[in-house]
Amino acid sequence: MILKAENLTFAYKGGNNVFEDVSLTVENGDVLAILGPNGAGKTTLLKSILGILPVKSGSVTLDNVDVRKIPEKELFKRISYVPQAKNTTASYSVLDTVLIGLAAELSVFKAPGEKEIARAKEVLDELNIGHLIDKRCNRISGGELQMVLIARALISDPEILILDEPESNLDFKNQLIVLDTLTRLSKRGIACIFNTHYPSHALQRANKAAILSNHHVLFGETEKTVTEERIEEAFGVKAVVDELEFEDKKIKSVIPIELINR
Repeated sequence: MILKAENLTFAYKGGNNVFEDVSLTVENGDVLAILGPNGAGKTTLLKSILGILPVKSGSVTLDNVDVRKIPEKELFKRISYVPQAKNTTASYSVLDTVLIGLAAELSVFKAPGEKEIARAKEVLDELNIGHLIDKRCNRISGGELQMVLIARALISDPEILILDEPESNLDFKNQLIVLDTLTRLSKRGIACIFNTHYPSHALQRANKAAILSNHHVLFGETEKTVTEERIEEAFGVKAVVDELEFEDKKIKSVIPIELINR
């Protein structure tokens, strides 16, 4: 599987370009972190890749086929999208929410049966949230809801998982649960693309990174892309990329030091 965006330029009607000439490639098992300051267009880029927002120019292909020419049901069986949990307040049960992920497979007149319910339970158990199955989504924590939305995306066995700020507004424990899930999925060959405000998460979990800055994107291997110089350029802060060792593991982190006067 190869998902390729080439020379994407996007602008809202009557507005300036949000981003220009963005190109990136994702293959099986890749984890791509998309970074950038608030308002840089990270969520817009995700929606453009999915075809939810029409681009001004450029193309997105999946295995050399333009995503706009792939039937919607087929496309959203191969690619699943996880929105920000904070934007979801529905009172559906966890089970019903996860089953919505099979909408592309079920006909309008077919209700989920025993096979689909069993699959939903399997995915919830895989993510260690099977105990939530009968709870209402507006009665669980933000971290739990984020995992439910990931379960909804995974129930259709996608090749690509696209997540919009999956670890934002979560405490340390829930951030690690989400990040560990992405790592585990990538080892199964599922490609993961996620927006993040945390350069450290990109360095620790992603093999590829893209930094949106001044309407353009820097894309490449994470360690070559998420550098002190590029963080300064994109975010307007002086930062230090540090490395620590813990139980024979080398863990990189980004520490913001001071604002840059511009």
